[in-house]
Amino acid sequence: MTNITKAIKGASLKIWDEKIPHNPHWIKHGLLDPGRANEKFMKTLYVHVMKNEEKYEIYDNNGRHYSNIIDPASYTGAKPKIVIKASSYMIKVGKSEGGIISRRKLDFERHYHHRTGISHAHALGLSPTGRISPRHPGLRIGSEGTILHLLIDLNKKDKTYIKNKEKELKKIFKSTFLGNPSYPGAEFIKMERINIPIASVRNERNFIAKVTKVFEAFEGTL
Repeated sequence: MTNITKAIKGASLKIWDEKIPHNPHWIKHGLLDPGRANEKFMKTLYVHVMKNEEKYEIYDNNGRHYSNIIDPASYTGAKPKIVIKASSYMIKVGKSEGGIISRRKLDFERHYHHRTGISHAHALGLSPTGRISPRHPGLRIGSEGTILHLLIDLNKKDKTYIKNKEKELKKIFKSTFLGNPSYPGAEFIKMERINIPIASVRNERNFIAKVTKVFEAFEGTL
């Protein structure tokens, strides 16, 4: 098990907008291979815990942009969904097959954002922060809310093995946290996430220790 919390939490939006190869931030945290051109951890299982202390929800950016829809009123395709509720923790478990940094880059460069004062119906043009006049400045949610990010290196395993183990890992986390009286209000939301109200967690340190223990125990079965 490898703890990359500091690397993920410490990455600014600017870093998420930058290329991964030879990036000083990822080099500093030992997440690139010796040649520094590729990620060190390509195939993994992970658990990612974020804390949203704000009064607004955090969304993904699925679907199509309003301007690309001929008839917005009749659009029935994918739409942005809440991934972290207001004043909540998010527990996300899953797999990466093309690099763990790339997996998080997708979240923090293209997806996680809030929608204060705007329609929730369609995807947004979330321009990178480094470009001139971003279309929706200030809506992107950075990774500073990360309070835990662990991974298991499975570079030597095939896709079928990883897929099956991912299913087991998700099942274990659901059975541990959903319906648990120690975490009242915990619920499963779309996109394979568990949300827990901050107010229901009496001791954050113990909560993080619990998540770590569950993940570590799972690693012991591999």
